[in-house]
Amino acid sequence: MVQPWAECGAFIKELRSQQRMTQADLAKELDKSASLVSRWEKGERRPKQASLLQLSTIFGVRIQVLQQKAGYTPEFDWYTSFLAPKEPEEDILLTASDSEKEELRQYVLYLRFRATVSKAGQSHTSEAKPSKNTAEFQKKSRSKG
Repeated sequence: MVQPWAECGAFIKELRSQQRMTQADLAKELDKSASLVSRWEKGERRPKQASLLQLSTIFGVRIQVLQQKAGYTPEFDWYTSFLAPKEPEEDILLTASDSEKEELRQYVLYLRFRATVSKAGQSHTSEAKPSKNTAEFQKKSRSKG
């Protein structure tokens, strides 16, 4: 019986051959046994999601292509997102030059000043604006007087 993931095995074999890799070479890259790689290629075993992610990196193909050929449905994508290696976020201040740091310092000072002016302007304008009731009271006072 042909398994639904047999197409994935043939695809892995094709990619491996294009890279001029042996099953042992690929197994070493994946930290797996050569017999497991052979079983994938024969369609006897379906590669797990983590292995598909490694294969996509090694062969430079999209993980979704391998998932589709291996018979995984789109709901498995969430699983792959947890397995994907996370790139550490670069701390730009560690790599910034002295002039860039100074420019950033000046910009932060400007933002703080702008926030202070904005707050002061809001509180000042809210105090200066008469409420609707005050305006009506003033109109009535003028008409009486």
